[in-house]
Amino acid sequence: MNWFVRKKTKGDSQLRALLNQWEQQTLIGSEYSFRQQYSVALKYFKRAEEIAMQARHSFPDNEDVLQYYALSSLNLAHVCQCQALDQKTEQVLADAHFNMTAVMMDVNKTLGIRQLARSQAAIILNSLVHFLKRAGRGHVACDLEEEFGRLSGTVLW
Repeated sequence: MNWFVRKKTKGDSQLRALLNQWEQQTLIGSEYSFRQQYSVALKYFKRAEEIAMQARHSFPDNEDVLQYYALSSLNLAHVCQCQALDQKTEQVLADAHFNMTAVMMDVNKTLGIRQLARSQAAIILNSLVHFLKRAGRGHVACDLEEEFGRLSGTVLW
């Protein structure tokens, strides 16, 4: 018997099913986005984000799930921006950044999860900062960057 092979669990198949659903919604959304049919892409990317959120709540310590959630948020924000849904774009990016920062700060999480959350929060923050600067709200962007830098520096890695 190989002691290093992990036994598959019901949770593994549930996670795989969620990630497959996410991938399907994301691929369809990407196709519509590529065709610049943003209103249709928005529906698929919104569903992909909902699936990623469900997976995040069911499997909070899975690194893949964190990355899927971050990508879902960035995809959704992109199509919102393409449709000039500025408030929705900002809300999606701000929520995703907040959620990743919360994971980064959670001392009950493993170091690997917290570091991954930090890198994803930084990527999302970069998109949020660019959005805010284009919207003429550079002061808000600077405040967010400063706060994230402060929070990142207080975490014991």
